[in-house]
Amino acid sequence: MTEFYRILRESTGQIEGWSRREIAERSIEHFGYLDVGQLVDPSILEVFESKEIAPIDQYEDQGIYWFAAMKVEPKTTRAGKGYLLIYAQGPSGRTIRLNCWGWDGKRKIEPYAICFAEMKHNDYGISTDMKKLRELA
Repeated sequence: MTEFYRILRESTGQIEGWSRREIAERSIEHFGYLDVGQLVDPSILEVFESKEIAPIDQYEDQGIYWFAAMKVEPKTTRAGKGYLLIYAQGPSGRTIRLNCWGWDGKRKIEPYAICFAEMKHNDYGISTDMKKLRELA
């Protein structure tokens, strides 16, 4: 058990059975910040590392990156097409705005979901497409 979970357990009385969202909200409530790494199972981090999938806060160039979706806002382009503005965070705590094009208006990304996506930088910033974004269960 990490120090994070020990402190959280002592301050709240329990953590077993909490959802990712509950862990995130309690962390923010008790500590004032969220360590995104605490939301990702170590075995998943090993897979990301073995596949050379870096966290979004290490974005340098087009490629596949992982992140926690801290906040997701539905948006519409001037042409009337839907997209999502995702406030993505990696382990450093830095939040990056990610445009996710091709949103059908139905698919939801839950708060604090761990995702990975193929990304690139364009005139609108860091972007991906809904077809190239996956949320981990």
